[in-house]
Amino acid sequence: MDRQQRAAPHEHETYVFTSPMRKSRNNFFYRLKALIPLILLLAGANRVCAIIDSNTNGMSDVWEQIYGAVGIDPNADSDGDGFPNILESIAGTNPFDSTSYPQFAGVALSGTNLVMNVPAAAGKMYQLQSCTSLGGGLPVWVNETNVIAQPGVTTLSFPAPTDLAGKFFRVVISDANSQGDGLTDWEAYKLGLDPLNLNSNGHQDSNGQPISDYQYAVSMMATQNVVSIVANDSTTVQPDAGQSPTDLGQFTVSRSGFGLDLIVVNVGHGGPGAGFAVPTVDYVNNLPISVTLPPGTLSKTISVTPLANTNLQVPVITQLNLLPGTGYSVGAPNTASVVIYPSPTASGLGLTGNYYTNASTNYLSITNFNSTNLFLTRVDPAVDFNWTNGTSPNLSNGVYCVRWTGQIEPQYSETYVFDVNSDDGAKLWVNDQLLIDKWVSQGATDWTNAIALQANTRYNIKLEYLQTGGKAQAHLSWYSSSQPKQVIPSNRLYPTNGVNNSSSNAPSVVTSALTAFGFVGQPFSFTVTGANTPLGFTATNLPPGLSFNITNGAITGVPLLAGSYSVPLTASNSVGVGASALNITIFNTGSSVVREVWTNAPGVNISDIPLNTPASSIGPLGGLEGITDFGDNYGERIRGYFTAPVTGNYYFWVAGSDSAQVWISNNGESVNKVLRAWVAPTNNPTSPGHNGTTTRQWNVQASQKSGWLSMVAGQKYYIEVLHKAGVGANDNWSVGWLQDPMGTNTIPAGVTPGYLVSRYYPPLPVNIPGTLYSANMLALPGINSDAVGSASLRLSADGSKAILNYSINNLAGTHVDHIYSDPYLNYPTTLLFDIAAAHPQPDGSYVWPIKPTGALGANDILEIINENK
Repeated sequence: MDRQQRAAPHEHETYVFTSPMRKSRNNFFYRLKALIPLILLLAGANRVCAIIDSNTNGMSDVWEQIYGAVGIDPNADSDGDGFPNILESIAGTNPFDSTSYPQFAGVALSGTNLVMNVPAAAGKMYQLQSCTSLGGGLPVWVNETNVIAQPGVTTLSFPAPTDLAGKFFRVVISDANSQGDGLTDWEAYKLGLDPLNLNSNGHQDSNGQPISDYQYAVSMMATQNVVSIVANDSTTVQPDAGQSPTDLGQFTVSRSGFGLDLIVVNVGHGGPGAGFAVPTVDYVNNLPISVTLPPGTLSKTISVTPLANTNLQVPVITQLNLLPGTGYSVGAPNTASVVIYPSPTASGLGLTGNYYTNASTNYLSITNFNSTNLFLTRVDPAVDFNWTNGTSPNLSNGVYCVRWTGQIEPQYSETYVFDVNSDDGAKLWVNDQLLIDKWVSQGATDWTNAIALQANTRYNIKLEYLQTGGKAQAHLSWYSSSQPKQVIPSNRLYPTNGVNNSSSNAPSVVTSALTAFGFVGQPFSFTVTGANTPLGFTATNLPPGLSFNITNGAITGVPLLAGSYSVPLTASNSVGVGASALNITIFNTGSSVVREVWTNAPGVNISDIPLNTPASSIGPLGGLEGITDFGDNYGERIRGYFTAPVTGNYYFWVAGSDSAQVWISNNGESVNKVLRAWVAPTNNPTSPGHNGTTTRQWNVQASQKSGWLSMVAGQKYYIEVLHKAGVGANDNWSVGWLQDPMGTNTIPAGVTPGYLVSRYYPPLPVNIPGTLYSANMLALPGINSDAVGSASLRLSADGSKAILNYSINNLAGTHVDHIYSDPYLNYPTTLLFDIAAAHPQPDGSYVWPIKPTGALGANDILEIINENK
């Protein structure tokens, strides 16, 4: 059989080719021909549809990505199977596999029919054509049937009666485009889209309009295989000796696009050096030098397993950096760090006590702490003494001084009050800060002072004691909101190494927060702090636009680029270096909200806004303040998100005329909105005849100020403003804000800044994408209960969240509900979703965000759901 071939095809052209058959296949056809007057030809490629083809080589970009065929010659035959690459791209076959090409899978007799089987690819069209003669000019082919292969169908069967006069058959393969949107059905299926739905991707553009699957696919293909790395569990804690770790750090390497092909991402490691963890000492040495992402896999998690190291006093970091390689490009963030903290189990022995004969009430006198007068050095488990002459310390003249040095390790991150009860004087330093300074002769007296400390961090501590004769006692206690008052126990005190030390000797430790947030184009400021008198700081991988002061630890500037940045930090003193990692997130919110306006709407009450009818106009608004004197008889709804710049208590105010309301959710879900502040349409005494308030008039009505809202830095909160204006001038509205820990202020800081808000659009009215799971619920084996129930879980198409619906019958009393996983791989049963702590939506369903939980990554949870575990 001859193969007919032309140069590289163009749209709307047809190419006919026959399958190059091996000898055994030819023998089969000749035997078949002897039985019935039929000849079979596999033929054809008909590219009648537009494809995604950014490099204009006539071959689908999707096909090129799937088979790693980017840049190959369309007219070459890369695998030598007799079919040029251009024809393999139309058929959807592998250009590098000589056994993958357009072919007949088999021809067989079935009753009175001849059945021709052809391997099929979902979304491709297969046409069975026939003609009565191959000679005497160009044959006239007639379509017998057209079939578009559906998902799950790997072979198409074409039956034809055997009692016909001699006929010749061929199969033509072509692209199908059921929606005519520029995206072929085959491409749609390969990208996880629905070729029968123009907007199956479910995404919106910046104006809230649905994005077509073609636009979505082109956009995603343009960013194919841009890799990034984050530390989605950025801290871990070393176990005690002989114990296994209960918490693992975790990196996640991700790629953009559709994950069509296999890529191998090269990974570098930070260190060695000061501040970096030591493999096999601080953590299991199994961090990879490359990460493989197979087809269909968008991300992979890498765990950091800490090891017990009793010598570790300060946190250290493990760092992974993405390196260039083949088949991908490195995006941002490209560096991430996991902080390994020492074991929190307190294991102190007490403080080093140096006892000196002779002392003076003049603290600067050389009599105090003179090395020639050193009488005794020992480790005291606690400072809790009542002495008399003749007992330890056995100093016959009863005049002496003591210096205790070492480190102290608090259990809680909060403010501690230190209490020194002494007879006579005392001086106390914590974290090298002088808290108590009472070097005097006195009877037993309590002296106190407070300092904020961070849990499980060793701080320098020094206590000096003066005894001038008579009764002698010294007691060192502490207390906090979580710690009842007690003499500081020995396990929270660590002795100083050496003799006659005038100070403690703990390395510096970074004590500042692990997260910070900023906004593009807005001033940013963050100060790195450290314990034990740091002499210098370092910070690397800063967001563009920010700079670092190595002396005072200040990170300042104006961020230029949105994104998440893992910033390794160190604080150092003459003893050693402590490390940490600061996660800085820079937002670019878009600085606008969505404004819907209804015109020709009489009335002055919010209830007069016809919210259930289409708005007269929809568009962006630059912030949370309206247009004064916009018109008469109109209503408007403004929807968006407020991003909290810092964690704390917030208050909001609303001003407006004739009436206005502010609704704010306790999260990003619009269904959880709560009315926080409002202006009612009553006459304003300062503006007779005018309803509500004038512009930015915040305190006319008590309802204008909200109660306090506790917000978390970096989180988005849904916000909605409703405003109704009747007839007349000075219609207005504005929303003020203030971050106020005490709640004593009566006026806002000003109108809510535009850089803190972003747009909201309601979900698109399209078919809900995703996968639906259902289950019947019965009592566990061995539990005597008649309770039964049912549940459904709809997992979103991108795997980011699931919608849970469930009901239970015959269960008496209250019940607390959770979702647990079964044991999975080496992971034990894990609490995945705490239903009891979640807020139900108005329809009773729950939104479950799929995110790392415990030792399980998001991909692990998706696999657990898929495996019905």
